[in-house]
Amino acid sequence: MYCLRHTKGSKDLKCRFNYPIDCSDKTELTVEQMYTKDSSVHFKAKFITKRNDERLNNHQRIQLQGWRANCDIQVILDHHACVEYLSKYAAKGESRSFSLDDAFNKVINSVNSDVDSAKAVKKIMIKTLGERDIGAQETMHLLLSLKLYMSSFNVIPVNLNPSRRVDTKFKVVNQKLENHVRNIVPRFFPIYSSNPRDRAKYSEQQIAEMPKWIDTKKNENSVHLRHYIPIDTTSFSQEQRLAHNITVHHSTLKSKEALLLIVTGLAGTGKSYLINAVRNYLGEKCAVTATTGKASYAIYGVTIHLLLRLPIACSSHKDLSGQCLLYLQNNLADIDYIIIDEYSMLGQITLGWIDRRCLQITGLKEEIFGGKSIILIGDPGQLPPVGDKPLYHSKPSGDIGQQGYLAYLLFTNVVALRVNQRVNGENSEQTSFCDLLGRLRIGESNISDWKWLLDRQPSSVTNIDEFEDAVRLYYSNKQGAEYNYNKLKQLNQPIAIINACHSGNQAKHISLQQLFGLQPCLYISKGAKVMLTLNLWPSLGLCNGSTGTVVDIIYAVNHQPPDLPIAVIVHFDNYIGPAFGNIASCVPIVPFTASNISNGTINERQQIPLTLAWALTIHKSQGMTLKKAWVDIGQKESALGISYVAISRVPNISSLVIEPTSFNRLSAIKESQTLKFRIMEEKRLNEIAEKNDKYNHHESACKNPMPNVNLHEGDKNHETKECKQKLGVHLDEEEIFINKRSKLDKPCEDEIDFDIQLPSKPSECEMSCGVTNIKDILDTVNSTLVNVTGRITFQSFEETILKNGKTLWKQEAIFTDSTASVRLVLWEQDIDKVVSASFYKLSRTVVREYEGDKYLTLNKKSTIEETTASTERQDEVGV
Repeated sequence: MYCLRHTKGSKDLKCRFNYPIDCSDKTELTVEQMYTKDSSVHFKAKFITKRNDERLNNHQRIQLQGWRANCDIQVILDHHACVEYLSKYAAKGESRSFSLDDAFNKVINSVNSDVDSAKAVKKIMIKTLGERDIGAQETMHLLLSLKLYMSSFNVIPVNLNPSRRVDTKFKVVNQKLENHVRNIVPRFFPIYSSNPRDRAKYSEQQIAEMPKWIDTKKNENSVHLRHYIPIDTTSFSQEQRLAHNITVHHSTLKSKEALLLIVTGLAGTGKSYLINAVRNYLGEKCAVTATTGKASYAIYGVTIHLLLRLPIACSSHKDLSGQCLLYLQNNLADIDYIIIDEYSMLGQITLGWIDRRCLQITGLKEEIFGGKSIILIGDPGQLPPVGDKPLYHSKPSGDIGQQGYLAYLLFTNVVALRVNQRVNGENSEQTSFCDLLGRLRIGESNISDWKWLLDRQPSSVTNIDEFEDAVRLYYSNKQGAEYNYNKLKQLNQPIAIINACHSGNQAKHISLQQLFGLQPCLYISKGAKVMLTLNLWPSLGLCNGSTGTVVDIIYAVNHQPPDLPIAVIVHFDNYIGPAFGNIASCVPIVPFTASNISNGTINERQQIPLTLAWALTIHKSQGMTLKKAWVDIGQKESALGISYVAISRVPNISSLVIEPTSFNRLSAIKESQTLKFRIMEEKRLNEIAEKNDKYNHHESACKNPMPNVNLHEGDKNHETKECKQKLGVHLDEEEIFINKRSKLDKPCEDEIDFDIQLPSKPSECEMSCGVTNIKDILDTVNSTLVNVTGRITFQSFEETILKNGKTLWKQEAIFTDSTASVRLVLWEQDIDKVVSASFYKLSRTVVREYEGDKYLTLNKKSTIEETTASTERQDEVGV
């Protein structure tokens, strides 16, 4: 096409008329920034007409309907537009002038051959001025005696030549010339602190503690309680139960290979619920991680980079050694399972480093991941990794990428979660929204989807006022920065410009992505909404992506912007740790130094690790669930999955406002080559999942006897405690039917691939009272005595209570078996008998009820006996 041109610094072709143009739901006047030749910044007014087609020019509606083609309309609003308009038409090429041609021929034919050429040209120009071309419009005005131009003001010429100005050095006083008195009055002002009121709120000791406050509090609270969320495994879907059973069964094997499991599922299919259930069962043997700080906080975990001390830059190739390696080996010595959430953002190089780190930790060079089990959980349809290739990419980069790709191919266990737990069958709007997301995810959006999204554009939303404070999600950093700056100005607070400290000129030009998100220049003010760009204390809510509000900016004495402050006091929304200065949820964020090695040179940048957060990029929002969001997905799919991730951040369509977009924008997603490869990979994973589902559906019935078994009358005399090989068995979801055609035989050891563990005979106490599953306690009558076996995990610190005039020590804990969890109250005589995260058998335990919730407690006749995980499972099978 004739309009396509290569842009400077890019190989992409772009229309020189700036098509396609953004759609607009209203006619408006905007201000556009422009750059002049002297690099100064100016602004010009821009008139934008309402349009619903990205190929439509600025237009007048009636004229457009009559002409039925693009017709331009321009409104001259300032001198920039006037100069641009005049320059455009003055330099526009016109048709050949016949008057000039005639004048030229007449002059040339009439002059002698010895006439100077300069005189000939002069004659031609003089003749042309008197016989110029006159257009049809000018002719019409002359014939009708109309003015050729009109103006609402008069132009007066003013000579500003500085040579005409006279600088008088004297004045006449009493007919004498006297020198002019210098019009300068010296005034001296004292230098005040840039933040006297902010410093007055804090003592000098508090200000001195700010730089090391977080590290000090982390050391004082070095032992954190594991976040425990009781999970009812009986509410699992079939796929959730399958994934849970695979993990539980693998943990019971004595001699085992590493479990390499992938669990896929869309938003709302219960991935986080499954993670909590697996963590509850595995306990200290399991580490829960995610690829981003925000995602790790949502599941009460840590980032995979923090857990394994992975290199941040993909170009780094450095193994751990010395004390750092020893520290990591000690921390992960008891970890057998590593769960990684949001694995779509896990690249080949990162997975290669995970394999490499695990090999270093265990020393088992022949085992994949050093013999540790890896469980990947997430939706492959979300955003791919930044600066790395997706796991399924067939052409890995470098040795580490090749290592990660080969490791990924060894994941042969796949479970696909398909049941959306958030959708109520009676809520048709919620179901339709999930269907819309499903089609958008694979580029199959239809006209109805597009029209439904258009109903959520700003001009169509009736409750638009409720979205004024909603998080804005933009497709690019530039769009988000502009919105954040405008919101910052609307606060009407003094804005502090904080310049970073750099180790050299080269460090100033390194991108913020290579330096932990530290910005070269930060704009901030009190009351500004900000986001943390580092993982400072993820377990308590100070992670990359945590949002909050600036309370104070503390500078050292005689320092002011643009200097670095001592600290910025921020009130974080979801922080649950110790507070600074008795102000709830407030933390001092101090300057952080990040380094980067480029061309053998170490470059450093020191800056406050914050950024404005009224608007976020869509990449940054992955893993978040927002109550309300205002979304702009841009003109094209800049990264595969960006539209799906942006729109799926909200639980329903009524919580969304989306900027106008064209149907071509949505349908173009399907043309992406990357999408085709991703769909092929999802198809491969689904095929593996279907095979695993068919194989494990029967197998799980043997290993975890959850379905009901319906025996034919003639088969009821079979010994049910032995493992049986079932042939011709009919499986129907939660039940197994054995009829006359079914055959039950004891299998040989080479016919099965799992350990046959026969249940131990119950003791006399168990025969009389039995061992109760936790899930059955929910239906147990209050004050019932039960025997239970499972893990005890402390939930809080010891506390002192006053009962009947006596002071008693009380400890609350969580008691867990493979079926569910329940709260357990321990009293002072039993607290010292229990070690957190260990297995115990509790006899004659009392079931109590408080405000509708069941819990367990002990009395004087209750007993506590330490046991093991295998004993717990044998007790469950015995029941």
